[in-house]
Amino acid sequence: MLQKMKTEGIVLILICTCVLTLTGCVTQTESLLQRVDVDGSPLRHPIKITENREAGNVNIRGNLSFNNKNELATRSDKHTSVNEQGVFEVIEVVGENYFLEQGGVNTFDFKGENVHWRIPDVQTRIEFDIAASNNFAIFAGLSYSKLKEKVFWGESIGLAFWGEKKNWGYRFDVNLHFYKMGLSAEYAVIEATDFPKRVIFITEDRIDDYKDLSFGYTMNTNRRDWLINVFFNYTLGWQTLYDFRSDAIREVALTFPFLTPREIHDRFEFFEAYHSFSVGLYKNIFDIGRIVFGARYTNYTDSKGSLETPDFFIQYEIIF
Repeated sequence: MLQKMKTEGIVLILICTCVLTLTGCVTQTESLLQRVDVDGSPLRHPIKITENREAGNVNIRGNLSFNNKNELATRSDKHTSVNEQGVFEVIEVVGENYFLEQGGVNTFDFKGENVHWRIPDVQTRIEFDIAASNNFAIFAGLSYSKLKEKVFWGESIGLAFWGEKKNWGYRFDVNLHFYKMGLSAEYAVIEATDFPKRVIFITEDRIDDYKDLSFGYTMNTNRRDWLINVFFNYTLGWQTLYDFRSDAIREVALTFPFLTPREIHDRFEFFEAYHSFSVGLYKNIFDIGRIVFGARYTNYTDSKGSLETPDFFIQYEIIF
């Protein structure tokens, strides 16, 4: 019995030693975003005027918006520490595909801007709105924009509830958007060991599909004796600039011996809530159409105040 216990103990020690040895061979890493350039359109919403709507009415809206800014910048959460000049300082290793980070150099938090969002000067949208009852509608829309050689299409579907009082109307919309965003990103994969640490840089270009919700509330006057009526809209929504786990990281992990085949699950994302405020004027064209002029201010909440997308828009609506 004693001999058997000794044998089992030796086997257990050998197993633990092997496990510890294999575990020690696994090089841990972290991935930190250095720079990302995003291409795509802010989510825009046509203005929905409430005036004498009845079950069976069909409204077709064409909206053209002009963005006042075509490049915005902010800072991502996942960035490397930097030196006194605000730069992630590494040393090139001759004959190798990696760099070395020395201790005591990158000791400051990054305070600059490493996310740059390019937006088109002009966006267009068409929307079809069908009144299923006297207070309920369903709608669907298609948007188009172009930024240099990249074309961005978007779709949306939604539900609406509205009501009318004397001389004014209101409407509440729930909208689901489907859209694309393009990006070019560079990030560093860093050995999670004592200094000096080995570092590799990865650049990736991609276009991804996203879907997000928005909720809108519109009030408007509808006095027939006024030459021009007014409206106000508030929209709360969400938009994703980027959200990905890179396949390129896993490919590089198999290429360099200091990165083991263990998958790296670092996720990069920039998901923002936004508040949009619109005011403007509209004029009925007999009983078959409506022209709308307005200005809109949109602010993204988590962007440290740096992502603001004001625009002006014109809209024409056909009423059946």
